[in-house]
Amino acid sequence: MLTSQIRAARKAAPSQKTTAGPVASNGPAAAPRAPLGRLYSAGPAATLGAAVQPRLEVGAVDSPLEREADRVAGRVMAGSGPVHVQPAGAAAGIISRQEKDKPAGGESKEGEVGFGSPAAPWFVLKPLILQLPDRWKAASNKSAGQLNLEEQTLYYNFVTSLNNLLYAGIMTEMSAYKPDFSKGLEAAEALSGVSNTYLNLVSFALQKDLEKYLGKEALPTIKQNLGWLILYGVFLQGGLVGVNALAEQDLKLTSLLTPALKPFTEAPQGFGRPMLRSNVLDPRWGSYPFYSSPSGFESSVTGFEDPAKPYSFNLKLGVNVASLADLYPESDEEKKKYKGFELYPYFSLSHSWDKEGAPPPQFKNVWLAGMFFGGEGVYTLVEGGQKQKADDTIAETYLRSGLVFRNLGPLQLGQLTSETSLRPGGDLRARLNAAGSIKLVDSKSFEATLGAGIGGLLPSATQPGSVDASGEAGLAYKSYRPDVKDPFKTGLSAGTTWRTQDPFDPASGRLFSFGGKLTVLDMLIFSAEYHQFGQETPLPGAPTLPGQDLRFMLNLGPGVFRWK
Repeated sequence: MLTSQIRAARKAAPSQKTTAGPVASNGPAAAPRAPLGRLYSAGPAATLGAAVQPRLEVGAVDSPLEREADRVAGRVMAGSGPVHVQPAGAAAGIISRQEKDKPAGGESKEGEVGFGSPAAPWFVLKPLILQLPDRWKAASNKSAGQLNLEEQTLYYNFVTSLNNLLYAGIMTEMSAYKPDFSKGLEAAEALSGVSNTYLNLVSFALQKDLEKYLGKEALPTIKQNLGWLILYGVFLQGGLVGVNALAEQDLKLTSLLTPALKPFTEAPQGFGRPMLRSNVLDPRWGSYPFYSSPSGFESSVTGFEDPAKPYSFNLKLGVNVASLADLYPESDEEKKKYKGFELYPYFSLSHSWDKEGAPPPQFKNVWLAGMFFGGEGVYTLVEGGQKQKADDTIAETYLRSGLVFRNLGPLQLGQLTSETSLRPGGDLRARLNAAGSIKLVDSKSFEATLGAGIGGLLPSATQPGSVDASGEAGLAYKSYRPDVKDPFKTGLSAGTTWRTQDPFDPASGRLFSFGGKLTVLDMLIFSAEYHQFGQETPLPGAPTLPGQDLRFMLNLGPGVFRWK
């Protein structure tokens, strides 16, 4: 803004001309001060630059910036006192673009948090609604080879999301495990690698990546109107919860807030457990509650849809401080290489209570809290939790701590952790775990990665130990097309785990899982998973279920939209 003011001031004062050569002068002259007001109160020392100064063009002629600059220059030359510069976005009635460089005096206006205006939703929705015809018109005039990277991602996510819905519907009818639709959709998203199915469908309808729009483009407006947006969000969310309650469906208390807050609540890279394949549909295979680390912001009340399940209130929340501080690179590729400061406190809680006609809950309360922090590629993880029975006695106390390494040379990810579990009437059990993933080759033509993990349950005074193992590998060949920057990959990736159902009980039964993906020129993707269960315990009154599960999915790849 200061540069445009200076240029406008020169334009408004014809007597102060710049030339291509030296300035002829008969001697020094005193610069006028009084008519210029406070802007030039520093005197002649506050110069405008060298005598040879090329004209700097800012924006188009008669643009909002140009008119605002002319207004400021006129006030300056008239000597009418202090000049209040109006932000360009406000002058034009639009949202100005967010700048990385902020004024030396403090935060930029885009970064300020305020209660805002009652019209806040319109400020966020206006670009989505008013520009929708133009976006669809532009899309209709483009061929697949003319799509930019963002458009390619939008279309690929849309096609794959449709396939996710189709696959989830098939799973509910054809799978022997009879999952509900939401569980089938989770299985589909794990196979396809594309999540947020419903958000992707809305994004395609609007021809706008909503996750990116809410997390980046509209973020300044959201911050300025945060108070009103929260009030509207609570009101709308309450309406959705009421509809679910009338339909006797599980209550999802944060379905609107979860995607909007994802950039600030999603866990950092390397936070979860590496190479743990958990896409298991068999209801006999209960997941260990402390192995699901909180990520994001979710809250729900379950037990309305399934009469055999007790009521349960569930909450999980994490706060990504690095994202709040705008430390991550804007490019997704550069973000994967980030190894700077991280601070991520998190918490989860599940509270269950009796329901008439349903078995009593196994645990009344299960909670877990922890923190992930560090920098320069080296991070520390500390967490702890408890399980409580219906009579408020403690069923288990759990602790975990360790180190996480990220993007240190060829080492993409490494973890060294220890875990302890204390259960009344039993021994103190301890585990040691190590996992790492290395990029072996990353050249113009080939890409190869290799990872492995091992976990050991140490023997106690009365109980034996056990060993868990995991691994993953990937190899891809890159080919190129004229006028297409990114390569087309053809390759194979696979991963496997072999683990106990209860990580602190070697007699709890074992699960072997294998998953693989075959990619052809980034245009065709075949995914498959296989799970084999050992020593499974039949559920009372439940039908006989198989001990093996094989699933697969065939998808178009993102290369379809890049091919020229």
